[in-house]
Amino acid sequence: MIDKAKTKVTNNWLFSAGRNLAVHPFFAGSAIMIVGSNFANILAYFYHLVVGRMLGPANYGDLVAFLSIAGLITISFNFMGLVIVKYAASLDEKEGYSFFKWLNSRFFYAGIVATLALIFIAPYIASFLHIDNKIVIFLSPLFMLYLMSFVYRAFLQGKLRFKEVVISINMDMGGRLIFGVLLIYLGYSVLGAVIGNVIAAVLAFFLLYLFIRVYLKDQSNNNFSKKREMFKYSIPVFFSAISSYML
Repeated sequence: MIDKAKTKVTNNWLFSAGRNLAVHPFFAGSAIMIVGSNFANILAYFYHLVVGRMLGPANYGDLVAFLSIAGLITISFNFMGLVIVKYAASLDEKEGYSFFKWLNSRFFYAGIVATLALIFIAPYIASFLHIDNKIVIFLSPLFMLYLMSFVYRAFLQGKLRFKEVVISINMDMGGRLIFGVLLIYLGYSVLGAVIGNVIAAVLAFFLLYLFIRVYLKDQSNNNFSKKREMFKYSIPVFFSAISSYML
């Protein structure tokens, strides 16, 4: 009888512990991120498979060159994701509002400057890659959308809102597939695939805006008080990220 009682207590404890673990925001969020990210990877696989077959080797090569340049540009600020997640998770609610508004304004203005620079150098990139300048010019709006979406996703991730992050990522990947295939089918070739990427990025950004608009509408000022501390923290993170890219 004693052994049965001990077994029952142990089973109840294990069930309770398992249930608490399953509903814990970090564990549940991690599971959502894993499943959602893998689903996005599947969509990306089908995107390249279908679009590659529709465009053919030469045109698909132009599209991959465009996407590679966009990827290289966005990698340059990926290290900031760790910094944003860390501070979004550690700040209290009031400071978090100020941090986000400060972050949003700084990245917006930095994005405007980078977008104008990309417009200026677009002909040189097109000449170097031997692709149409009309295609490369879309790097500018795409960069701005990717930059702001990156900031919003990192902040949401720091707030443990993993579901919203995953939904936006899959909206982006699914939109690329749907609109890219549709525009290629309508005869727009590589330009259609690129425009499909831009449309998908717009939809994903709009969705992220809906998720995070409460922080934008808050009346707190954007006088974030820990700027110096954040910059000091971001320096080793930057060099760590650079080192990992070089390996």
